[in-house]
Amino acid sequence: MKKFFVALVAVLASALVQRADAQLLDFDGMPPYKLGLTVGLNAPTFSGAGYDYAIGLNAGVDLMLDASDLFDNTFARAVVRYSMKGATGPDPRHPDGLDLEPETHFTSHYIEIPVHYGYAWYLNSDFTIMGETGPYFAVGLGGTARPDGETVFGSHSFFKSHDASRWDVGWGLQCSLLYDQQWQVHVAYDWGFKNLNKTFLQNNGLSVGITLYFEY
Repeated sequence: MKKFFVALVAVLASALVQRADAQLLDFDGMPPYKLGLTVGLNAPTFSGAGYDYAIGLNAGVDLMLDASDLFDNTFARAVVRYSMKGATGPDPRHPDGLDLEPETHFTSHYIEIPVHYGYAWYLNSDFTIMGETGPYFAVGLGGTARPDGETVFGSHSFFKSHDASRWDVGWGLQCSLLYDQQWQVHVAYDWGFKNLNKTFLQNNGLSVGITLYFEY
């Protein structure tokens, strides 16, 4: 039994050494970056009480940079993407009898730039787990507020009619799985720091997606 435990410890130690020596993001002998396209789904909401999650899309260009010269197995990542946000809930322009008012579907469209710093954990020659965090910056392109039961023609501009700021800033966390140094599946959550106006609080939201990094 003692020999068995000694052998088991030796195997585990060997595996840890191999993982420590591995190029987790495989930048060795290649340009120190990965460029790709990303697409996914958003489940955004407002941080105020009474608002439910909506469904939206996101898509853009993803750039991952090798940061191992700073700390081993680390990377920086920046994305420029279109991102749909919003929520479903009461319209704060009707403070009286909100319970009698139909829910309103708020939709806003942003150009968003997350800038993250992260760490990669080697699993095997095919899979790498990645964790990252950092700020995001966004500017609103447009949006609508549509009462439940109305067609799109019954909607009105979200930013103008609700005096909402087009600028947004916040913080995000993301976990992902990288396969074959090319395909990445990720899940993320963002917390907005900036109040949209006096009634709406921050943009918050969950997102999931997939990124394809180009071969070079």
